[in-house]
Amino acid sequence: ASATSSDGALKVSTVSSVELQNVRQREIKHIQQQIVVLARYAGIDLRQDGRLAESHQAIAKQLQTNIDNTTAEFGDELITGVLPRFDTRKARQFDSYWNWARQDAYEWIQQTIEVCITGVTTDVDVSNKERLQQLQNRADVQLVQMLAATAKILGASNKDVLLPAIQLAQSLHDACKSTLKSYPD
Repeated sequence: ASATSSDGALKVSTVSSVELQNVRQREIKHIQQQIVVLARYAGIDLRQDGRLAESHQAIAKQLQTNIDNTTAEFGDELITGVLPRFDTRKARQFDSYWNWARQDAYEWIQQTIEVCITGVTTDVDVSNKERLQQLQNRADVQLVQMLAATAKILGASNKDVLLPAIQLAQSLHDACKSTLKSYPD
């Protein structure tokens, strides 16, 4: 078959751009319908993210309303006054083993001071040998320095009644210092 007419002229088919757009729109609509049907068949909710976004927008709108109401009632000074003042350069992370060791040492020395002053002993759950072992296992340079300073401060008081506490602080200092470069037992 030839594309020429009987008189020998070439026939050209023309399609208007409007008609071509209409065909393309119907094609897109048909594809969208197929996607919806296939998603429904597969059990996929195509509107899930849309619903989630709508709920987040509703929450954001409610929060903004709350902020606006608070600002209207108390002014901007309250809002700026309660803003966090966190500075990442000043953030500290602590591994609290060091604090526990210091706290345990201070409690032990304080209990000894109380016994020296009042004569009343307090019940201790752990034996002195176990307490010393636990303290030595967590000893570090700062704990040793703290114990040395504590012994020095207690010794400067010149109170004979504190002699057992001074001796305890000194013995804890010596025991912890001896274990600084060794592994925990």
